[in-house]
Amino acid sequence: MSIKLLNFTNFLFCSECTSTNLLLHEVMTKNRLSGTPLPDGAGLFTCFQKAGKGQGNHSWHGQAGKNILVSFYFSPTMSIEQQFLFNMAFSLGVRAFVSRYIVSPVKIKWANDIYVNHRKIAGILISHHWQQGKTIDTIAGVGININQDRFPENLPNPTSLLAEDGVYRDILLLLLQLQKDINVFYQKLKQGEVEALKAEYSSYLYGLNEWHPYLIRGEKTEARVLGVDDFGRLSLETIHGALHFYDPRDIQYLYPVGRVDYR
Repeated sequence: MSIKLLNFTNFLFCSECTSTNLLLHEVMTKNRLSGTPLPDGAGLFTCFQKAGKGQGNHSWHGQAGKNILVSFYFSPTMSIEQQFLFNMAFSLGVRAFVSRYIVSPVKIKWANDIYVNHRKIAGILISHHWQQGKTIDTIAGVGININQDRFPENLPNPTSLLAEDGVYRDILLLLLQLQKDINVFYQKLKQGEVEALKAEYSSYLYGLNEWHPYLIRGEKTEARVLGVDDFGRLSLETIHGALHFYDPRDIQYLYPVGRVDYR
């Protein structure tokens, strides 16, 4: 497996790999041991992931060379209690990027997906590494469907930029724009614009103030999203008027036709 530095700033490239998150973690560790730590915001992208990971036990499916498959390295200064603030900023950056090319509203489906017209166009996977209660490293990976026009039949609701508007796009040019959009929100986080990030993140939540069927801890019910708390838990109000905060493992999104969306 060959990794090379591209001619533009802070990007490594590997033609294929098991997972960009895993590979970037290896690079990060080796660079630190050699005394040359990765710069904040450095990225590693690939044309194909042989075992791309999603949240939990889910995997990421993509056609080789047709999508953005990239992981970024960051070194934010946060406590464990603040980690979801980074997730908010990164999700907002990805959402802003997708919205450049999509006329329809682009939503953040808690906790780690980007949706267009009730269909998944991007998935995010973030891992934080801690030392003495503070972040020392964060690796944030994202897969964005760009030029893919066919998907596995077992995926319930995928889409891509191509599927939305029929336009083929240059992956490398889009990759540079993605880096810029993510950095805009990362800088807001570093500058302490916490309340503004929270408000913007909440405003783009998929299902906000809309009644939908959910499977909550094994029980089917109607509920609506009210927001997300500081710990990244989803606030839901059920049809019975109960208010609860939930972790991702507690909830499955149910569609009216009875399909269960993967997280």
